[in-house]
Amino acid sequence: MQRFFIPSVKNKNRPYLIRSRALAFYCTVLIIFQVGFNLIFENKSGEVVAATSITASQLFQLTNDERSKLGLPVLTYNQKLANAAYNKGTDMFADQYWAHVAPDGTTPWNFILGAGYDYHYAGENLAKDFSSASSVVKAWMNSPSHRENIVNAEFKEMGIAVVTGIFEGQETTICVQMFGTLMTPAKETINNPTPAVPDNNQISQNNTTPTNNTQNTPVIEKDTTAPVPPVITSPQNHTTLNNDKPTISGTSAEKATIKIFDAQSELGSLPTDTQNSFSYRPEKSLAEGDHLFSATATDSSGNQSDHSEIVTIVIDTFPPFIDSESIVLEPFYRFSKKAIRIEVIVLADPKQVTASMGEYSLILQSDDNSHFSGILVPPEEIFNQYNKIKIESHDQAGNKTLTEKEIPEFPSQASIQNSGAVLGMLQTNTNDFINKIIPNNHSETSRMFYSIFGLGLMGLMALNSTVMEKKKIPLQGTNTLTHAVMLGISVMGVIWGNLGLITSGLSNIR
Repeated sequence: MQRFFIPSVKNKNRPYLIRSRALAFYCTVLIIFQVGFNLIFENKSGEVVAATSITASQLFQLTNDERSKLGLPVLTYNQKLANAAYNKGTDMFADQYWAHVAPDGTTPWNFILGAGYDYHYAGENLAKDFSSASSVVKAWMNSPSHRENIVNAEFKEMGIAVVTGIFEGQETTICVQMFGTLMTPAKETINNPTPAVPDNNQISQNNTTPTNNTQNTPVIEKDTTAPVPPVITSPQNHTTLNNDKPTISGTSAEKATIKIFDAQSELGSLPTDTQNSFSYRPEKSLAEGDHLFSATATDSSGNQSDHSEIVTIVIDTFPPFIDSESIVLEPFYRFSKKAIRIEVIVLADPKQVTASMGEYSLILQSDDNSHFSGILVPPEEIFNQYNKIKIESHDQAGNKTLTEKEIPEFPSQASIQNSGAVLGMLQTNTNDFINKIIPNNHSETSRMFYSIFGLGLMGLMALNSTVMEKKKIPLQGTNTLTHAVMLGISVMGVIWGNLGLITSGLSNIR
């Protein structure tokens, strides 16, 4: 062992572990480690895998535990808030964004109101790429803004969703936590207004008989100036709607009568309100497909404006079609854990297809826009509560459809090859151990490895330099070059690894 670590006559004062060949070996090991790590944690078949151990019930309990520590009342579970959280999670995967506000301007409050929760107070916490519920809540509590939501005494209820899918090309689990307090209904009061007392002076003035004086009657010229075309503000141009009677709203430059057109056909007319705005809803349902909305304004003198800019929309009220006969649920054991491979065919241009067991959801991936697949690996407690898979799909217009199918019986674990079972148990136990050391995501495991590797190389070089200095042995050129290269690799590994560990936890919460 002395030849490997300490310079001596036997190794010509150049320990084997810090020679050039050793450097090449370390680089090879790094490459093999990184490739092997990707092969283990990434699915080679291209199927997305929901294998996180985080559940909504765990996050719910841990959040209430934090409130209890501070003497705050616990929050009650609200299904509408949970639905809002689920819709927000799937929307982030569908439009590939990581923020409280969607690219189209949709806010968390839109999701909450859209789920039928009329809130007085509301809040939202987000997290992604964590491997345990405790690490999620810990990160939230370490962030002042997220902690403020958790310990806010104004909140009374909470809903949580955990959704797995592909985000920016990587398999990702997103946790959405919605807080709320319902709006208190206002008490109805009966007002008995006091009748207004007429002003005698005003009455006498109003009742004055006008004199008939036609000698100095001014000549009024007729207004022939056409008004400015109105502006349609809703619906937005180039949008798809699932409403066959969409409300067409806009503004006019002055008080006028607005005519609404669909291509060359007039849909109807209405006057502007006191704010020179208008809002029109067709009496009859419009046909499926493309529509070209425009509007004109006619003032009190009968002058009509040109048509407004055309707003093109598509009406689509038909939901995606889930082929129930095509649904394949294949139970199997993945790394000794129960898993279900899911395949389904969904037609009529679906935007997103989701498979879920209770609170555990996975966004399926498609290879040809109609065939969707994925693998669910829920915790054992989920299997104990549910025996069906719910498959839900929605399209660009927001039309939704869902169906359920019962899970077939799992094969006997005895049928699994012993080597595979042992490897699976080894992988599972190793993974659990890593998660305890690094309570964040799997990508941080490689960062930790590089940190330890870099520190190890630094230790070897420090030992070598100390011994050589003590023995007054001069450093050779090749030895000095090796030291410099290895020191550079070590420093880069430590910096990259530790910066990743520090910053990734902060960037994964919103």
